[in-house]
Amino acid sequence: MRAAQLHADQMASMGQMAHSLPGARYPEPQDRLAAVGYHWQAYAENVAYGQGNPTSAISAWMGSSGHRTNILNPGLTQIGTAVAKGSDGRPYWVQVFGSPR
Repeated sequence: MRAAQLHADQMASMGQMAHSLPGARYPEPQDRLAAVGYHWQAYAENVAYGQGNPTSAISAWMGSSGHRTNILNPGLTQIGTAVAKGSDGRPYWVQVFGSPR
């Protein structure tokens, strides 16, 4: 959850939704996982912006084949989720999936 929150906070403060945020303290998913001490053998990340509630964010991800694949991947056994609001008040959503080493 801490890696997900790092990224939600970064996206909200920068006003950008992306997996890679050049110029951020933790620009790549691997950087965020390392920052929180998560030792992974596999990981995936879903991001979203603007959905008004968790149900809407999940629905958006489930409607996208790549995001749905992350959610349903049996090889990813752990999940952390987070949300942060941007300066416009709209939420940035993050799911981080992992399989520990």
